[in-house]
Amino acid sequence: MKKLIFLSIILISNVSFSQGLLWENNITGSNHTLLITLEENITLDGVDIDSTALVGVFFENDDGELQCGGFSNYSIDQFSIAAWGDDTTTDEIDGFQAGGDFQWYINFNGVDFAVDAIYSVFGDSNVDPSEYLTNGISNITSLTIVVPGCTDSSALNYNQNATVDDG
Repeated sequence: MKKLIFLSIILISNVSFSQGLLWENNITGSNHTLLITLEENITLDGVDIDSTALVGVFFENDDGELQCGGFSNYSIDQFSIAAWGDDTTTDEIDGFQAGGDFQWYINFNGVDFAVDAIYSVFGDSNVDPSEYLTNGISNITSLTIVVPGCTDSSALNYNQNATVDDG
């Protein structure tokens, strides 16, 4: 019974942190290439995700909502995402703006999960690889699904899979 309650709490916390994201993007006249060369498989609760998962980057549009700026199917091998820039010929924000942060998500089994990314710096060390730059290139070496929960190993509600303490 305790295991069932524990698993239910994990499932509820994962679903509550998931987003109802729309995985479509506008192809505009500019982009930033995100080269993903992962050192390890991405896992969710100890299970490897597979090529059915989508990996994408999102930005906030005019309404403050997350909008997809580019995505690709997951692969343990090298893959890339074109993060599309804002079309400056239109009034609305329909892509990343210069200096905008990449907000990473993975859609696996129909559920969206926030992701932390680790970037490798190459080229101009004055350029932040986690920000959009027209014609920029960033290398991502690690993507970790954010799992909320108690990270205090001495607490009764400790979650060994948690990557972010949810208080």
